[in-house]
Amino acid sequence: ADTGVVSHCEILVRMVDHRGALIMPAAFIPAAERYGLMLQIDRWVVDEVLARRAAQICAAGIRFSLNLSADALGDAEFQTHLIRLLEETPVPLSRIGFEITETAIINQMESASHFVATLRKMGCEVALDDFGNGLSSFGYLKAFSIDYIKIDGSFVRQVESNFVDLIIVESIHQVAHRLGARTIAEYVEDASTAERLRRIGVDLMQGYYVGQPQPLAQLLDAAAPTVAQPTALTER
Repeated sequence: ADTGVVSHCEILVRMVDHRGALIMPAAFIPAAERYGLMLQIDRWVVDEVLARRAAQICAAGIRFSLNLSADALGDAEFQTHLIRLLEETPVPLSRIGFEITETAIINQMESASHFVATLRKMGCEVALDDFGNGLSSFGYLKAFSIDYIKIDGSFVRQVESNFVDLIIVESIHQVAHRLGARTIAEYVEDASTAERLRRIGVDLMQGYYVGQPQPLAQLLDAAAPTVAQPTALTER
């Protein structure tokens, strides 16, 4: 049944400039990757969510996901640190998810596969993000056991009007379910797209039609400001 209940949040990082304006990831993540700073960003995010704000998040009862970069998937020290945080955090691990992309795992296949298996064994959920955007997406399903497949927004935006996009979304959804994974459609921005996805059977939707980004502090009803922002997913 279509409940329309917000069931998950994806926590995304933003920068704040000297005027207090938000800087989107497209503006600073490429620079961070170029200068080898992604591990510092990843570590700040997991520390912020799983340690410093853990009590608030635990009390709020939300389920959420965090993105892991290619550097994180290939760095043993970061992985050890994250596993220790997960062992110590009061947040139930069943509420914690991680998202990885094809571009992040392409050069870290062995390390990423082992790390994903460890996270899932601990009780966390793992999603393969931006699925379908790369040429080898389906091949990765042979190497990874995952809980969610996030259908790339480039196929979702025009699923109501473009027959090719519709067939691709239907195919990804069918393959995911046959493999025991649930599907998430990104960039759901209007009612007609949401209705088409419901008819296909997509499990979760994410986008401005579902919910606008908001500060994590606001979500947790806390006073302290933060630059981390969640976007809502709605349960089908």
